[in-house]
Amino acid sequence: MSLAKDRELQGGSPTSLPPPVILVDPATGLTEEIGYFAGETHALYGVLHTTPGNSTTGVVVAPPFLMEFQRNYRREVLAAKALSAAGFPTLRFSYQGQGHSAGHPRDLGFDTAVADTIAAIARLQDRSGVDRVVIIGTRVATLVAAAAARLNPSARHVVGWDPLAAGSAWLRELGRAARVQAMRDEDTAQGSLADQLGELGETEVLGSSLYPALYEGIAGRSLVELASDLERLALVQFGKPDKPKKALVTAADELIASGVSVDMVGVDEEEIWWATRRADYFQAESDRALTKQLVPLTVGWVREVAS
Repeated sequence: MSLAKDRELQGGSPTSLPPPVILVDPATGLTEEIGYFAGETHALYGVLHTTPGNSTTGVVVAPPFLMEFQRNYRREVLAAKALSAAGFPTLRFSYQGQGHSAGHPRDLGFDTAVADTIAAIARLQDRSGVDRVVIIGTRVATLVAAAAARLNPSARHVVGWDPLAAGSAWLRELGRAARVQAMRDEDTAQGSLADQLGELGETEVLGSSLYPALYEGIAGRSLVELASDLERLALVQFGKPDKPKKALVTAADELIASGVSVDMVGVDEEEIWWATRRADYFQAESDRALTKQLVPLTVGWVREVAS
């Protein structure tokens, strides 16, 4: 049964959902539990990666939005497999209205993403028995991870992959991507994203639909506001690790002053989030220098937290 085919399906009761498919690698004992679990309002798709002798620390991967969700998908799979192989049960999932989860994209907003991440934490703990959870968030989903962590006492550690210090920075990037797309399409009459959303109730950025709930929910959010209650935060910048972004440095300084332990780290290769390079068509994600650095760095950080 595919809930993705019924985007409006409500997923309140776990008993109404199909049982998960469980795959076991006989050579390594690594297990993937693939299926749906109950979110606050919709059924959410998730994959739980486990291994025999699991740690009491687990990981939830909060995905990014729109085209970034697609760009990051394979990298999340590789990280989840590496984390589970290291003994850390890891749950990947999709927010309502995104990926294989139920719901319409128009209903996906910042608050619903936070609620879905909290539901994913509960799912991980229920299925694996872990008592401490690390949340990985990519790009503006670092803010989602921080917001979910502050609402769950067992999740006080967050890793931000190529994080942004504020939701407004992400929206500016979206706007630039939309303008580039309009120039290529010779659409000189296209207004700003805010104008399009106000007039039409939706717009499209490089093949991904954007709705007011997400745009308005992310505007005004900041890392300093949301991460001030964390115990420890890792900010992993993609590209130019010796030149951290000023906004991230400022946010890190403010968080450190509030008592949060912040690790500013980086990997050498950057990610082109809103374009596809020719090389991307021919290179496996597992062979990319970025992923080769990022995955073991993340596993090592989670291992420090768990020790």
